[in-house]
Amino acid sequence: MAADDYYIWSRLAQVQLRQGQRQAAAESLARTMSLRVPANEYLALAKQLAALHEQLEQRTEAIAVYRAAADRFAKDDKVLRELAAQLRQLKDMDDAARIWQTLSKSARDPQIRFEAARQLALLSVDAGQPEEAIRQLTDLSRRTQSNSWQAADLRTRINSLLLQQGGPSRVVEFWQ
Repeated sequence: MAADDYYIWSRLAQVQLRQGQRQAAAESLARTMSLRVPANEYLALAKQLAALHEQLEQRTEAIAVYRAAADRFAKDDKVLRELAAQLRQLKDMDDAARIWQTLSKSARDPQIRFEAARQLALLSVDAGQPEEAIRQLTDLSRRTQSNSWQAADLRTRINSLLLQQGGPSRVVEFWQ
């Protein structure tokens, strides 16, 4: 077998997967990723490898795969958005926050910038900082049109956080 042909290694991984050899498939895919994989195939292979690591309960390895993919696709806003969501699911809040922070400042699409800012607030909730999340969501709502679906979504999220903190009286107090 050609030791430096990514395609052969990726096909081997597929065969191993069909045979139920997940650990061997993960090793073959890791070898594949270390070779010169074309950009149009890299992301799919990276996601497959990360998913295998998750199935094998190898969280650290899955995170490393997503980090490497984020580095490789540092200028692709849509890919970064997807990778940040995956990192959040793996509870890697620092890397997810780093990517969302980058997207909130530099994404070309205003919708992605909005989503990134909203996701940063949700990460604050995950980190047990509801007051910070409320502040972030409120700041973001000031930058959106008041009659837009984004503003309605933000108000709903703010109200939900306020209800969790102090009930209906907290909601009324906040909006007065």
